Amino acid sequence: MTYSTVLDIRALRTPAPRSHKWQNGAVLVIGGSHRYHGALMLAAQTASAFVDMVHVASPEDYGYLLPKLRKQSMTFIPVFRKELGTYIGHVDVVLMGPGLEVNPVNRTLVNQLLRKYPEKRFVLDAGAFRMANLKYIGPHCICTPNAREFIDVFDLQPTATNVRRVAKTYQTNILAKSAVSFISTPTKFAENHAGHPGLTKGGTGDILAALVTSFYTKNDAFLSMKAASFLLGTTAEQLAKKRSYAYSAEDLLKAVPEVFGQLR
Repeated sequence: MTYSTVLDIRALRTPAPRSHKWQNGAVLVIGGSHRYHGALMLAAQTASAFVDMVHVASPEDYGYLLPKLRKQSMTFIPVFRKELGTYIGHVDVVLMGPGLEVNPVNRTLVNQLLRKYPEKRFVLDAGAFRMANLKYIGPHCICTPNAREFIDVFDLQPTATNVRRVAKTYQTNILAKSAVSFISTPTKFAENHAGHPGLTKGGTGDILAALVTSFYTKNDAFLSMKAASFLLGTTAEQLAKKRSYAYSAEDLLKAVPEVFGQLR
């Protein structure tokens, strides 16, 4: 059995000493809504600690939501609908889903992008995972469902056997989140046992999706999923030593870079 460990963190690509902007990862995060704007913010801020450039697009009310979020953080660049094609071409990975409402408009957007850019690296989380047509997911996609989402989409329990089966059937990459997370590509499988019950709180999945996305800019899918899962789980364990279960997604957001530095 393969497990995610600190060795996965240490195996991640390190920025070259003389590298410059755009060489150490660029991502586009598509998500957010009036109801779930916090998810988009958590994902963007997490990614900003690990990659050079973070771009954010929200299908819902460009004139209101993005400017509002922009006032709260200077770590991302807003992208408008007409600019999506340009920025998808520029970035290494597109994360779709944090805070994205499940509705016909967003369903069309998610599947249009997956169909139009089959070679682009995508991470599908939350609403985007629920709305994605399974015929469009493939070797360049990473799906990050929780247990409920896995059951609803695949009509299977998220067991180790089923996660491996789904990854092989659809020739894609799956990080099935739970107390023990199952990580599978079509040919490789691992488990992550690092974590704490406090990770059931809202927003923690958005942070995990952003970590996967950030690592996937310069690493393969399997390592990116293992390293991200282990990092978030270890951060939760360290917070729990001081706070028991009394920590939030924002606490994790602040602690993740420090724990990353310790593990490296």
